[in-house]
Amino acid sequence: MEFVELRSKEDLENLFSDRSAKKIIFKHSPICGISARAEAEFESWRENFEGEKVLVAIIDVIFGKKLSSEIAIRTGIPHASPQILVFDENNNVISNTSHYSITEKYLNEAIS
Repeated sequence: MEFVELRSKEDLENLFSDRSAKKIIFKHSPICGISARAEAEFESWRENFEGEKVLVAIIDVIFGKKLSSEIAIRTGIPHASPQILVFDENNNVISNTSHYSITEKYLNEAIS
């Protein structure tokens, strides 16, 4: 599993230029209790994931507000935080969820 923190539009472009694997973007706020719970589920999934290659990116929506908006525009999926977006190898969104629906089980099912 490859992991990157998205901090710029260039980081986002680099993520989407790689068509070798599915991608997950996790949007979160470091000051939100719901995001903290979702992040714990996300981190548990990352630690336990044993599947195929996946590119995983995380974005702090407080500091990356413009980038988070860019992702919403690019995907057509309204911004939420916390939020998971799952992409196929061709950068098509194949699944998304937010808030309390972000669970380790959801991530395993979404990426399979």
